[in-house]
Amino acid sequence: SCIRVVVFAVVLLMGSLLVPHPAAAAKTIRFAFESGKTSLYGLTVTKFKEEVEKASTGALKVNVFWGGSLAGGLEAIQMVKMGNCDMYMDVTAPVGNALFPKITVFDCPFIFTNLEHQSAVLQSPIMTDLVEEMVRATGVRILGSLPGHFRVIASTKEIKTAEDLKGFKIRSVQSAMDVAIWERLGALPVTLPWGEIYTSLATNMIGGLAAAPSSVVGGKFSEVCKYLILSDHQAFIQLYLINDKFFQKLAKEEQKVLVDAMEKAREYCAELGIKGTEEYPNPLAQAEKLGMTLVRPDKAAFEAALKGVEQRFIP
Repeated sequence: SCIRVVVFAVVLLMGSLLVPHPAAAAKTIRFAFESGKTSLYGLTVTKFKEEVEKASTGALKVNVFWGGSLAGGLEAIQMVKMGNCDMYMDVTAPVGNALFPKITVFDCPFIFTNLEHQSAVLQSPIMTDLVEEMVRATGVRILGSLPGHFRVIASTKEIKTAEDLKGFKIRSVQSAMDVAIWERLGALPVTLPWGEIYTSLATNMIGGLAAAPSSVVGGKFSEVCKYLILSDHQAFIQLYLINDKFFQKLAKEEQKVLVDAMEKAREYCAELGIKGTEEYPNPLAQAEKLGMTLVRPDKAAFEAALKGVEQRFIP
């Protein structure tokens, strides 16, 4: 009987060696995203997802919740902070409002001279120090930042000077600095979530909005706005946020996969947003093709009118 037990045990052992064991389950990154897949930043999120899954050979999976289907705006930022969502991408103003006011330094009007200046600062020790300070204060890490075009104004009327904004109802993000900028220019800011802008324009509740050209095209605002005012008054910087506890639980090589994928996504975004491709033309060219009239206003007058407006918020 002892011999039978031993033989049975050997058979079981050999059987277990022959049967393939299932691979370890992939770690899933829950990524909330407020816009759609075909926008510039939607394409960039897809690039990030592809790079992560390719470099990790499937060990990491990025599950993107498109179009705000999980959450968006301040709610999504809080979810990342609480760990109910792993990643989210948004511009600097809501991140400053919800988490870390210092990051709104990038929203100061005319703080950057051009896109090269903007990109250089975002890759400098200035940004590194802000990232580490934000992690310590909030538990949320900026995995990377995407430079884009500067903000322009999609408008139902032609705007050439700061005077043309007097009494003009314009959508503002939920940011005290943004509201102050429009008030200084004599406009009437209306704070609206992104999803309500199109209807508000179509019903004449507002007459325009400020955004990156890619967002104007992606949001189909060319259907309700005839003019694109190239004011370039404010940087449009997208931040990839990640819950730092989640990030620190990853193995070092997995962390590197995310960082490297972020860098490739940044390069892809910069290339696509400036030069464009056959599938995704330059956003300004797209806007013109869609029937918008590009207006080059008196930027010096805008800059003079806004001088010192940020001092209330960032001494």
